Amino acid sequence: METNYKLYRIREMAEGDEDFVKELVSAFLQEIPEDIVHLREAVLELNHLQIKHYAHKMKPTIDLFETGLLEVIMALEKMGETADDYDEIRTLFSKVSTQLEIVIAEMKHDFNIA
Repeated sequence: METNYKLYRIREMAEGDEDFVKELVSAFLQEIPEDIVHLREAVLELNHLQIKHYAHKMKPTIDLFETGLLEVIMALEKMGETADDYDEIRTLFSKVSTQLEIVIAEMKHDFNIA
């Protein structure tokens, strides 16, 4: 449980309210897969403004759930600003999407969500 994400800060915010924790996990499971799709499209289209936008949008959630991807998503956001090195952008996106797919599967298992 919680191998690729951490709930410490969320549990602290929830002050013992497990329903609140589950609501935040459900929000993560709803938003992040959609964001991955949009970010993937932006990377495939080499749309640096959309890369920056979706990386920025995902950053607080990635940070809150402590997925270990904060530095990577911040680098992706910065690279979206400058439109530099699309090979590196693709590499970073691959790392983010792969790790988040693992997190999603783990959360679904941990919280028994189909």
